[in-house]
Amino acid sequence: MLTLIKAFAREERGAVATEYAFLIIFIALAIIAGLEYLGNGLNNLFSGIGSFVSGKTANIPS
Repeated sequence: MLTLIKAFAREERGAVATEYAFLIIFIALAIIAGLEYLGNGLNNLFSGIGSFVSGKTANIPS
């Protein structure tokens, strides 16, 4: 029984899979945070452009 426990403790395949899972989770969180920041920046940019354009009048020659 003690040999089985020692063999289980030396097994590293599960640890490697867990490390990859954590790596994938952290990368996904970084992507989500980056998209959130980018989305807010684009929203502010287009809101500013919309405000600028709505204050202008068209001079169309007749």
